[in-house]
Amino acid sequence: MDRKCEFCGLSEADNKYQIFKNNYWAAYLADNQNYIGRCIIICNQHVENLSDLSDEQWIELKQIINILEAAVKNVFGADVFNWSCLMNNAYKSEVPCPHIHFHMIPRYKNPVVINGKKYEDKEFSHHYDNKKKSLLNSIEKSYVSNRLIYKIYSGGKAMGELWDVLDKNRNLTGKTILRSEFPNNSDEYHLAVHIWIRNKNKEWLLSKRTANKTQPLKWEFTGGSVLAGETSLQGALREVKEELGVDLDKEKGILYKSFRRDVYQDFCDVWIFENECDIKDIVLQEDETCDAMWASNQTIRDMIADGRFIRLNNIQYAYDLISDEFDLKSQQQ
Repeated sequence: MDRKCEFCGLSEADNKYQIFKNNYWAAYLADNQNYIGRCIIICNQHVENLSDLSDEQWIELKQIINILEAAVKNVFGADVFNWSCLMNNAYKSEVPCPHIHFHMIPRYKNPVVINGKKYEDKEFSHHYDNKKKSLLNSIEKSYVSNRLIYKIYSGGKAMGELWDVLDKNRNLTGKTILRSEFPNNSDEYHLAVHIWIRNKNKEWLLSKRTANKTQPLKWEFTGGSVLAGETSLQGALREVKEELGVDLDKEKGILYKSFRRDVYQDFCDVWIFENECDIKDIVLQEDETCDAMWASNQTIRDMIADGRFIRLNNIQYAYDLISDEFDLKSQQQ
């Protein structure tokens, strides 16, 4: 009877969830996501015993361990990792053909939230439950895989912005797409955020677009696209931190309005925050912002009238915010 290795010559379907590969090892998101981000790490060469691994293979194993643990910690907040190398299944065959591989099981003290659903590691601080069924469906599994791939290969930056693809009802499709490639078709949407920041003097924090951007040197509120895996609120907080260097208190955020814009194929969430930052403490983002100011409602209306403010096409709600009748307290109730 021939020896048949389950890991040599993996199919295209098997490789669908490959998230990282170096010379000697490949990491895959495990079929059974009973713990979010669970991975299997397989030696690229057919090696049957740990004692047969070369020095080079051990070195690259350490590399892939570092990469995977850092990515899962950063993206999903894992607290600790359980590692195992058992290979018991190989010996269920009449002609055993073991192949070195490891299981990485992330463990979580706090719940992991995916698409609004919470997943709890109820066995945390105890042995993992290998009989526990997968927590994720195929769309959610693709979502986890895509987030880890993006984090590992780009650090969140090198490939450009990566967006979650939504359908027309704002549901996650399980697909992600680079900003430069969006959209593939008319049914694909992504999530954008507008952030308006107001102080106790009822002034709004504005920034000035750099000369290299569209609508150059125009004044605007802060805004941008939500990245893959972020919530709307997380995206809003990140955009303000990146463009202005301001740390907003998430507890002071008010989701003022949400709407779909078919012309841009996006869903837009409008956030309002209270903050008292000093203009001298603003840290402007290179190639994004070149100035900042606090502006009254009347000042913004004047800027719109004389063309110093960005065009407000498809964002007519802004006129309500800069109206003297706008009451922020009523939005907080």
